[in-house]
Amino acid sequence: MYRRPMTASSAAILTLLAVTGEQLHIDEIAELMHLPNGEQRRFGILHHWGLVERVENEETRKRTSGVWKATPWGIRFAKNPTNRAPSHVFLRSPGDTFLGFEETTVTVLDALRDQFDYPALMRGEWG
Repeated sequence: MYRRPMTASSAAILTLLAVTGEQLHIDEIAELMHLPNGEQRRFGILHHWGLVERVENEETRKRTSGVWKATPWGIRFAKNPTNRAPSHVFLRSPGDTFLGFEETTVTVLDALRDQFDYPALMRGEWG
């Protein structure tokens, strides 16, 4: 069993998706936010919280579209810093099977910690 946190970069990516209202490919996200190589791929874990969802793949040659969007709950969580969500998810590997949530909760501000400037993210300043 693995205990995975809601990371600062994941919360920042969620805020990007919530503020823009766009559906973005993970590589576009990395470019917009100037994230270290591969960091954007970790945020997909937020689907366990119901904060993001993958856009359906229309191209049969690929396993997934690589395109993500914020859910209505994800938009509310990102835009209202008083909303709370579980701080960690418990997963079983292989396959990242969902097992449950930590009882401790966080706000988007808690998740961002001091790594990202929330007011700047809300103004659309990503990098």
